[in-house]
Amino acid sequence: MKTSFLKKIGIFFTVLGFLITLSTSQVFAQTTTGTSGTVTGSSGTPTGTSGTPTGTSGTPTGNSGTRTTTVQPIASLPNPLGDKVKSIPDLFYLLVNALISVSYVVIAFFLIVSGFKFVTAQGSEDKITDAKNTFKYTIIGALIIIGAQVIIDIVKSIISGLGITG
Repeated sequence: MKTSFLKKIGIFFTVLGFLITLSTSQVFAQTTTGTSGTVTGSSGTPTGTSGTPTGTSGTPTGNSGTRTTTVQPIASLPNPLGDKVKSIPDLFYLLVNALISVSYVVIAFFLIVSGFKFVTAQGSEDKITDAKNTFKYTIIGALIIIGAQVIIDIVKSIISGLGITG
């Protein structure tokens, strides 16, 4: 049985939609926790007086001291993706949304191709079957991609509703 190029593309988008559904549910299920703070140490200049020699031995008295310093970056680079992306899951969400947006265009293209195949079939059973298969796989792929988008939005709203940031 001969597999057409469009059938392979339909299968590809079906598998792609399934993988998107699986991968995004895993990314948004993760949470990250951590603390950030200041660095303490004696790298700064001592505060207090170094002392003056007293007595006959000449040992200094006073407070050499240490201070708490905050590490400041020397230079900072602006985020090229703007305020939308602050973490890896945000970047992944942005990339998945871009991929899904492109897939809508591909779905529309294949719907037009399947309609064109129906019109040009001229009663040939093989061509009509090919057109039906193209339409069927396009619809299946579209449903999987739309389902993936819905699942992503539901998981993201649940996570943001719980106050978990990632």
